[in-house]
Amino acid sequence: MKEFNTLTHGEMQIMNILWDKGCGMTTHEIIDAYPEPHPAYSTIATFMKNH
Repeated sequence: MKEFNTLTHGEMQIMNILWDKGCGMTTHEIIDAYPEPHPAYSTIATFMKNH
C-alpha cells in the first residue's frame, strides 16, 4: 500500500498560490503573492525543487 505524505501549512500556502494562478510562476512571483511575512527566496526555491 502506498503511503502519502502531507504538506505542511507553508507548503500548502505555496500550492494554493500556484493553483489560484492556474499557471507556472517564478519563485519571485510566488514570494510576491505570499502573505506577510514573505518567506525567504531559498525556502520557496527548495520547495519547488523538491516537489
